[in-house]
Amino acid sequence: MKFSGSEVRTINCGSNTPPLINPISNQVVQVGQSVCVPVTITDVDPDNLTVSATGGIIPPGTFTILSSGPVL
Repeated sequence: MKFSGSEVRTINCGSNTPPLINPISNQVVQVGQSVCVPVTITDVDPDNLTVSATGGIIPPGTFTILSSGPVL
């Protein structure tokens, strides 16, 4: 007995546009004062975004994240 056959499948892969981060200008703050730096991130895809921040040459600070969308 001999069997043969074939099957064709189509796989559609969606595209993923990377999120956009608006440029952040240089900041100057006096010792003992705080600074608020608004950061705007947009994503045209309906993806959930995870946002984090780390300190560079300064110690990590306190970050408050406000979301205007359903999920941040």
